[in-house]
Amino acid sequence: MVERLQQTLRDSAVARWSVLVLVASMMFFAYMFVDMLSPLASLLEKTHGWDQGDFGTYAAGEYLVNVFGFLIIAGIILDKMGVRFTGVLSASLMVLGAGIKLFALYWPEANTVGWLNSWWTDMPGSAKLAMFGFMIFGMGCEMAGTTVSKILAK
Repeated sequence: MVERLQQTLRDSAVARWSVLVLVASMMFFAYMFVDMLSPLASLLEKTHGWDQGDFGTYAAGEYLVNVFGFLIIAGIILDKMGVRFTGVLSASLMVLGAGIKLFALYWPEANTVGWLNSWWTDMPGSAKLAMFGFMIFGMGCEMAGTTVSKILAK
């Protein structure tokens, strides 16, 4: 029964196109989310107290983990666990990171943000928490990029 189901999904043009649309949509929204705060940098300066250095540090958060070898780990996860697991994991990391980033931007006076201000005083707490969320989002985004390449190759 499982064999017949897999054969049907592979042979179905609707299933293949549905997967392609889902994967393309995920990557489209991922890269839109990466760049969505750039035009709002001056607004963040006024409303959240960020300066250009804070915004640059926040923006670098997406790439920070990936520079130290996360893409290799993502490739190992992809090879060991498969495309479906890695796709779900990468999408989950992106949603989690986006949620943390949005929390930091919408509630800059939250207790979590205040706690970050108590031990790291160089940047506003909202910038630090947004950077942390962006790091998690970036891990998911780069893992998704690797996964999408393998999905398209299959």
